[in-house]
Amino acid sequence: MAAAEQRSPLEVLHRSVRVMPAYTNVVVRTRFTEQALTRSITRGVRQYVVVGAGLDSYALRRSDTSDVTVFEVDHTATQAFKRQRFVDLGIEAPGSLALLPADLAEERLTSVLGGSSFDATAPAFFAWLGVTMYLTREANLAALRAIAECASTGSELVFSYLDHAVFGGGRNAESEKAFEHGQSAVTSLGEPWVSGFDPETIGAELDELGFELLEDVSDVELLDRYDPDGRNGLLPSDVGRICHVRMR
Repeated sequence: MAAAEQRSPLEVLHRSVRVMPAYTNVVVRTRFTEQALTRSITRGVRQYVVVGAGLDSYALRRSDTSDVTVFEVDHTATQAFKRQRFVDLGIEAPGSLALLPADLAEERLTSVLGGSSFDATAPAFFAWLGVTMYLTREANLAALRAIAECASTGSELVFSYLDHAVFGGGRNAESEKAFEHGQSAVTSLGEPWVSGFDPETIGAELDELGFELLEDVSDVELLDRYDPDGRNGLLPSDVGRICHVRMR
């Protein structure tokens, strides 16, 4: 029997997703974000705000930061689904997790957080992952302003984005093919990629919003950092990027 035929369905699934750039993006951005968060917690930050949290599992996985409150902000339907999954799986949501349902297209983030135990006078760590590419440039800038409005001096933010150059074409054939494949997949779900940022100018744009750019790296650079020998067989996109900034 051929080796491929002897693999279990789970192994086949693992091998299949590892060569998907979107999967790699989730893996490296999560590690990057949570490493930065850990450093922030070590410095005394006790508030973690996940904007567009989806099914983020940090609050369930952490073991030694029970004094850190995790504020997850997302659509009402998404959070209702998450709460139901807790019930279905017999998971007790930790007391340090605050699920804040909101439509940020209609509500201000300051108002959403203001209705919780969030302390606007204390520094916080914000994460905004896997969202910017689905919004227009204007909506992204508005969201960054909203986060800046909530973030006291010393607060930090990590967010992911796509290099805007991919929307104009002109990249190598392999990159174009990968982008077109990804775009086709998300468009079929009714959520096409809409915009990105320019790595050459994003620092200046963030500076105008009151943020100091600490690091801006690509998925390729992060995979080289975390898995230099390629032992996990991950395939990164050359247009996925992540920013780490601090509020001045």
